[in-house]
Amino acid sequence: MKGVLEVDLLVDGIPIKGTYYRPIATHAPGLVLVHGTGRTRADWQIVARSAMEQGFATLAIDLRGHGDSGGQPSHPDTTHDVGAAVDFLQAQAEVDPATILLVGANDGTWWGLDYASTHPDIRAVALITPGIRYDPSLLDKVMAQYGPRPLFIAVSQSPQVGDENALKTARYLDGIAQGPHELVILDDNAWGIGLLMESNGLAARLLDWLQQQAQAAGAQ
Repeated sequence: MKGVLEVDLLVDGIPIKGTYYRPIATHAPGLVLVHGTGRTRADWQIVARSAMEQGFATLAIDLRGHGDSGGQPSHPDTTHDVGAAVDFLQAQAEVDPATILLVGANDGTWWGLDYASTHPDIRAVALITPGIRYDPSLLDKVMAQYGPRPLFIAVSQSPQVGDENALKTARYLDGIAQGPHELVILDDNAWGIGLLMESNGLAARLLDWLQQQAQAAGAQ
């Protein structure tokens, strides 16, 4: 039955709060939404509801030390929270456990990509304003592990945003991606989830890309 449900996860003994957007579907693709530092799962509400309406079983969590979750922010351990979100989706009867996708915003892009790089069951990853340090050796390593899976990247080049790191990282990742990849460079004065709230068509483009990846996975 379709609905929006609050869920409680326990990760490393830390209570992690999530919101599960359950579609009317069977064998649904799963979608994990990962916010950045200082943000919460509430930022994803509009995107998550749209994804649910398109048949995605969608889970947005508050990472440790954020929102309604316990603990303290801990960058080395945050990928455990992402892993717990994936495990939750894969355990739901209406979800196809072999079709899980991740979307991250700001430094949530790093936790999502880092997790996916060592978990080949993640079908595709989307990065909205990559909050990943521009370090070619780091990026080369994680992308070599990620391999030929699809990648979507969106970033603003607006001087008012002034996020040169995100822009350089986005372009570098696009240049070394082994599989199908799409780079969207916008001019909006926004970043992260805020880019998806602008009237630039990015939210629809992202959801369309996610649908394509889910359909490709289902055809295999």
